[in-house]
Amino acid sequence: MQLFTTAWRKANTLQRRLRRWGYQRLSPHASTTPVFIMGCARSGSSVTMDLFAHSLDADVYQQVDRRAFQNQMLRPQTVLRDLFVKSRAAVAVLKPMHENQHARRYLDAFPDLRIVWLLRAYGDSVNSCVRRWNSMRGNLQAIAAGDADVGWWGEGLSAHQLEVIRHHYRPEMSEASAYALFWYIRHYFYFDLGLDEVPNVQVFRYETLVSEPESAVEDLFNFCSCPYKPAYARILHASSIRKHPHPEIDPEIEALCQDMTMRFDQHLVKL
Repeated sequence: MQLFTTAWRKANTLQRRLRRWGYQRLSPHASTTPVFIMGCARSGSSVTMDLFAHSLDADVYQQVDRRAFQNQMLRPQTVLRDLFVKSRAAVAVLKPMHENQHARRYLDAFPDLRIVWLLRAYGDSVNSCVRRWNSMRGNLQAIAAGDADVGWWGEGLSAHQLEVIRHHYRPEMSEASAYALFWYIRHYFYFDLGLDEVPNVQVFRYETLVSEPESAVEDLFNFCSCPYKPAYARILHASSIRKHPHPEIDPEIEALCQDMTMRFDQHLVKL
């Protein structure tokens, strides 16, 4: 059954690519707007990419796509620029979820870049992370110890972020607490880099996307300058909201996440 499902998905993906290729050659766009999906892991980035994958007006590059990524990190800017220039799509959508820390650099390099910052309730995000991975405690330990080989997890951290990790990391902390702390660290970049003051960056709540898809997905596509059709929103459903009980998180780390949630709430009210 698994082999059949995998084969069906591959065939469906190939069919979409062929349709997109033909459509874009018959109706090419004069220019292509790059779109980056950013935020924190397990916050709806995959389903957001799926939304754009349904559009013939979008070129979609997953993190395993070697045209845009190498080892799940973005290729050099010259390579990306060449992709965007050669594209005939309205938008080129990429998911550099490991590169929040470089958001400003990419905004400077690509003036037309749109950044979609996905925000999901930290409890649901943590639950999803814990069910998928079990390595965050080790990553935090390496960051706290100053390990130079920790990789993207430790890139570009401010003095505040490092202090928070070193203060709250404990060898015996639960994976849920570790992922909650990392949720706070990843979203801290949004305000620390001043992305809240950049018109080309917009926060989209995962819960709004899946519970109010008709209006929320249209807003998403409009922000990215991609033609929208109501059919795109039909793939979304709200069953993943509070699907599992709230995870047990260290009270101090929980307070950090609550403060960050409130900070986003206040920011979004002002928009």
